[in-house]
Amino acid sequence: MNKWIIGFALILMVGMSPLSACIIEIMTDNNQPRIGDLVTVTIALKYEHRRCVIELKDTQFMPDGIEIVEKGDWQTLGAGSFLLKMKVLVKNAKASLAVIRECEKKGISEETMKFKVKSTK
Repeated sequence: MNKWIIGFALILMVGMSPLSACIIEIMTDNNQPRIGDLVTVTIALKYEHRRCVIELKDTQFMPDGIEIVEKGDWQTLGAGSFLLKMKVLVKNAKASLAVIRECEKKGISEETMKFKVKSTK
């Protein structure tokens, strides 16, 4: 009887765990820019699975209120860990960047950075 309860609890825990294809972290050198500022954004990516079927080039970038001016190449930091730097131009007070990866095994991973744009005064 106890084995059934433990097994059921494990199924519930696994079923309720968040689905994500990768671990994505977005960092910037200036999270409080003004409109017209050029900001460097760094994206760190760590694979959830050792043999990820999603190519790095298939990572989607969804800018809102910003323009991607320059995008570097992915750099390998270690096994399954990567880094990408880009420069973005802030064009709107509601500026954000979403990074999305879609995995057949684990679903969608998405991380969004919202910039706290300062007024131009």
